[in-house]
Amino acid sequence: MQSVFLPLTAVLLVVSTPVMAETTDTEPVNILVADFSRAEDGVCQPGVIAGWIKRSLEEFDSIEVVLLNEMVSAEENTEFYMELMRSAECDLIVFGSVENIDGTRNVKLYYMPADNFIEGNPVNGPILKEFSFDLTDQPQEETPETVLFNSYALATISLLNAQQFDHALEASENTLDLAETIGSSEDQSSAFSIRGMVLLKGFSDTEQTLADFNTALFLNPENASALQNRASVLINSGNYAGAIEDLTTLIRIEPGKSSFLFFRGAAYSSAGLHEYAVEDFNNYIQIVPDDPASHYALGRTYYNLSENQSALAEFRRAIEIDSLYIDAYLEAAYILIEVHETGEAASLLNTARAINEENLGIYNLLIIVNIQNENWDAVRENVETGLRIAPDDPFFYKSRAIANLEQNRFEEALDDIETVISCFRRGNYGSTTYHDPVSLEETANALRTFVTLPANSSEYFLQRGLYLIYSDRFEAAIEDFTQALSIDSKTVYALYHRGIARARIGDKEGAVQDIEAFLLVCPEESQDAEYARSQLNYIMQQ
Repeated sequence: MQSVFLPLTAVLLVVSTPVMAETTDTEPVNILVADFSRAEDGVCQPGVIAGWIKRSLEEFDSIEVVLLNEMVSAEENTEFYMELMRSAECDLIVFGSVENIDGTRNVKLYYMPADNFIEGNPVNGPILKEFSFDLTDQPQEETPETVLFNSYALATISLLNAQQFDHALEASENTLDLAETIGSSEDQSSAFSIRGMVLLKGFSDTEQTLADFNTALFLNPENASALQNRASVLINSGNYAGAIEDLTTLIRIEPGKSSFLFFRGAAYSSAGLHEYAVEDFNNYIQIVPDDPASHYALGRTYYNLSENQSALAEFRRAIEIDSLYIDAYLEAAYILIEVHETGEAASLLNTARAINEENLGIYNLLIIVNIQNENWDAVRENVETGLRIAPDDPFFYKSRAIANLEQNRFEEALDDIETVISCFRRGNYGSTTYHDPVSLEETANALRTFVTLPANSSEYFLQRGLYLIYSDRFEAAIEDFTQALSIDSKTVYALYHRGIARARIGDKEGAVQDIEAFLLVCPEESQDAEYARSQLNYIMQQ
């Protein structure tokens, strides 16, 4: 195992929280302060800085601090830390490095989640604070304001991490007060950033959170923590342009942090600027080539650009890196279904099912595959599995209705159709990740309509064609719309829907011809004509 770098004097703070989900304001936050300081100049005795931090943190009645003094050689550091992590059940680690230079203490404080620490070097974590102070004439019983300020900051993060939000807010207010006393704009910026984080995570106060981050960045425009947190708030509120601006600043001031490229790519994608997202994701992948999430995100972006083969390649790469990445299996299968490569899609989905047989998306897509292949028994089998997991999901009832209908079980089909429509009336759209709820309802209505119509009438073929088009069986739908028009040429809506079906199988010329023919007989100012024109424009732009 690679050795973790430690300066000559160091303080490690380990925040231990028993069960996060059950933490309440009455349960203390246990902080283990492990002191590895070695003062060879006689100025700073072992434990002085750790002791100051201990006394500062104990001002909060919800924090209990245990001071551990150990002398550990550089070669033993890594294993000692690893054992400490395992035994403490810690959640947050703060690593403080202290360097002695002619009586001046130069301090850097880092923090990161414990599970990240297990995997790497603590000095790769974000810097909470970097400061210096003179200890030459400093009595040990007095705590320098810089140490006290940073102790309050650590207390805030610890309490926030333990979900003790009221105490965290109190600690952040103390941090702000002390920053004002110190008078440093950089410290004040840091304090506003910390309070903003508390307001965001503990109180969901978006307005005041943004106000604090804005103030922090007014005082220090390059406060990385404030920029990162403000970008997160802006993304969640839909202000992607503002988030992109903040992330661009972060990339400039911290060019070594590749994760900012990833997050900016996500912001670009959310804003619909997919070309820029592709560039950021690719740049991130050049730095971190084996991150499956980045390949997945890039695949989603390529899909949004209708570059299906590139998207498929990225989803396959994500699976290659992480064979348990269920979402990548689903997205890859969905693209394969769209291009009618149902054999490969089914293979991917069956592999995904072996990984997690409770994932509804798998059965959604397996049903679509089997409908395309007209394998009605397999449709029913997957429906039964889906209903076992989600017994009130309308998608599965609709799918079983289709299978029942194809197997001439008309009464059972109608029962399932009525269940679907009842679900929609209650606002229950179920697992519609890969399905438009409107089209599901239209499918159910079309099913209910055409099974009650006289067979071989133009209206029967029109309604059955609608059912087929809503079930993604476009070639069969085209045949029914053509049959409806051959029985009665005035069935003009068959023209429109046949055009839509033709567009879905890539027959752009036929689609344009049908919709233009529909517009010739449709009242020009009607809503149907307006909608048909918008669809025609969309098809012609593809």
